[in-house]
Amino acid sequence: MSQLLIAVGGSGQHSALAIARLMYLGALPPDIDCHVIDADTESPLSETLQSFDGYVDQKLGARHPMAPHFLPPFDSTGVGGDGLKFRNLLDEQPGDTAHLINALFTQEDADQDVAHGFFARPTLGASAFAAQQNHIAEEINAVANNKQRVMVCGSFIGGTGAGVIPSFVQRLGDAQRWFGAFHLGWLNPPINQAAAISKADMDSNMRHGLDYFYRTVRPHLKASALLGPPLNAQGFLEARTPVQGEVSSIYHLLAARALFQFATDMTTNFQSNVIAYSHDNAQPRSLLEMKWHENISLIKRLTVARHTIQLLSFYTEDETQQKNLKSSFSIWSNKSDIPPYLYDCIIMYSNAGGMKKKRNEFIDLLILSLKHRQEALNRCINWVNQCYDNGITWSQYDSDISGSHLDQLKLIWKLSSTKPPNQVKNPQDLANHLADVLINIITEHLTRN
Repeated sequence: MSQLLIAVGGSGQHSALAIARLMYLGALPPDIDCHVIDADTESPLSETLQSFDGYVDQKLGARHPMAPHFLPPFDSTGVGGDGLKFRNLLDEQPGDTAHLINALFTQEDADQDVAHGFFARPTLGASAFAAQQNHIAEEINAVANNKQRVMVCGSFIGGTGAGVIPSFVQRLGDAQRWFGAFHLGWLNPPINQAAAISKADMDSNMRHGLDYFYRTVRPHLKASALLGPPLNAQGFLEARTPVQGEVSSIYHLLAARALFQFATDMTTNFQSNVIAYSHDNAQPRSLLEMKWHENISLIKRLTVARHTIQLLSFYTEDETQQKNLKSSFSIWSNKSDIPPYLYDCIIMYSNAGGMKKKRNEFIDLLILSLKHRQEALNRCINWVNQCYDNGITWSQYDSDISGSHLDQLKLIWKLSSTKPPNQVKNPQDLANHLADVLINIITEHLTRN
């Protein structure tokens, strides 16, 4: 089922990053593409999303789960003046816009540098998006025509999402395939921003955004989810400095859940309906227990990832095992302590890649790639853990898989019915295959028990 995610603004990027991580864990299907509408493509958050937490590496062949494509909400080509100020965008329009700008906007707003966003000023976002008459909607509609389902995700508390979403959604195509997931007040104003943002501003944006949502957004979508804190506001995030541009929040996990539910549940009788998620204090971690892709719970996916990391550490962290692996290819070596499947794969692909004489170098790159995969899984696990105020008590979920790491590796790779790919372009491809075999077999084991 091919899907497209349209992430608008900073909150949309947060949700896109959450969805990418869940795809990497296997909790969401691997066929989700992403377009991002945001002015700032070089912010720490944008760089985190584009690099997938630093995982994307051309040398190793490590690829992004959904390769987001960024589109600015306005065209700054030819904009002159003293920087990318809001008034400079409108000055490019036909006619004398100076009087109109002075009549409708304060000097502070008119002089706001919008190169890095609209800083909780949705009037600026809406005006820039509309005045530029760009072709974002047309470009996205062309992509969406080849998708079975499209979801727009953003928030009503900032400037880009609250300003752009109503205008953008009204230009969409077939409403039967379009859905929305929109954040309300999911965080307090971030600190150390380039422009002051107050809680009152965000609250006002949310209220006006909801009004626009019900009047102009909802009718153009098959169904929408509104995502916000529970009435008692427990777990509401305090103001804090983002880590690599990101503020981890369970509300982005909720946005991913909305995308999953729209893809599986809402296919016929939900035209223009709005859903919300209730919070049960008695089951604060219910999202972990729910069934996700392939009818497997998120906590099972996380447990599988934890076991995979532990098994991969046998080679990524133990230098003795790395030396044993390299020495096993000599004529007089003892191969009993090497998983046969791993041994055969290394011979096959080092020969095919012209690295028979550089087999140790191939093994070094393979181990580096396995470690790269291990680190990516660990970052995904840590993100889910950080979504909960007190973290996850792993002891109540972890399942034992008997045997030493070596015995487990030998058994799991032997049990695999998946054949290695016919053509491996780099050690990362083989590392991904070996890790995928572990994940698939461990998943089968844990879902049976």
